Amino acid sequence: FGPQGFGQHTVVNDFSGDTYLSFLTCLHYLESENSTLEGYTVGEREEKGENSVGASSGGPRVTTTSEKLDNDLFSLYFDGSSLGNPGRAGAGFVLRSGGREVARGKKYLGSPFTNNQAEYVAMTHGLKVAADYGATELTVFGDSMLILRQMKGEYRVGNKLIMYHNQAKRQAKTFTRVRYIWIPREENKEADELAKSAAICG
Repeated sequence: FGPQGFGQHTVVNDFSGDTYLSFLTCLHYLESENSTLEGYTVGEREEKGENSVGASSGGPRVTTTSEKLDNDLFSLYFDGSSLGNPGRAGAGFVLRSGGREVARGKKYLGSPFTNNQAEYVAMTHGLKVAADYGATELTVFGDSMLILRQMKGEYRVGNKLIMYHNQAKRQAKTFTRVRYIWIPREENKEADELAKSAAICG
């Protein structure tokens, strides 16, 4: 957990109440997971020509490879986490192509956010990164049946999610084809851990 991550969490000068509890919880989480995740960056990768690329202001800073990849091989894994639902929330995504990871990112969203809102934010950011790679077709994997079925038009969208849903749908329209596939949480572990670490550590 790099200096920048702690910089985002420098409310630690007030070691009272929820702030102190949040700080201790963050440290315990990082120790238990042996995490090397940074603030909104996910793992600096210097080997194999990989580098850290900053997105536009307000978006995720993600670690990516430098080259464009085959359009039809992209898959996106996303997840959101909310402590209290609604509460402190985080979003995480992993983008793969050709059987290997090419980008991942996470973001602390603030509070209060519901888990479903955080899920939508994670997916929307992941869709944008995939588009930035030049993907035209994408398979999206998530463990939220509600979100995936809403994106497929099978479930109606309530007032609390409509704004997030519309943002995701607009981003999805940049692709010629998007498939949405539900997976169990155990198969979405990386995105889940990114979202949880963002929610806990800020």
